[in-house]
Amino acid sequence: MDYHIVISENNDHLLLKILKPMTLEIVIAAYEELIKIGKGNNIFKMLADLRNLEIKTNNIDRYEFAYTMSEKLGLDRNWKLAILKDKNSTAPDFFETVMTNVGYDCKAFTKLEDAEDWLENKKLP
Repeated sequence: MDYHIVISENNDHLLLKILKPMTLEIVIAAYEELIKIGKGNNIFKMLADLRNLEIKTNNIDRYEFAYTMSEKLGLDRNWKLAILKDKNSTAPDFFETVMTNVGYDCKAFTKLEDAEDWLENKKLP
C-alpha cells in the first residue's frame, strides 16, 4: 500500500499518511479513496501528514491537480484540507496557494496541534 487513511479518533476528519515517495499517481489514488470515505461517512475535513516524506511532484503537477484533477475526482469545495509539512518543505506551501486560488479551504502547517485546531475551528492562524 502506498498510503494509509483512517478516520480521526473524534470522527471529525480523515488522516492521510503517504508511505512511499509521493508521486502524482499516489496523490490521485489517495484522494480518490479519501473522497469515497469522506462522502460515505459525511466527513469533509482531511489532514495529510507529509512530514519526513520525499515529494516527487513538481509545481506543474500541483497546479494541474488544483485546476483540473480535483474537480474530476469529485473533490467538492466544501472540503477543508490541512497539510502537515516539514519546516523547510516548500511544496505544500505552493499546493496551499493553488488550492486556495481555486476556491478550496487549504492550509499547510508544521505543527500537528495547529493543524488539528484549524480543522476543528478552535483557532485560526
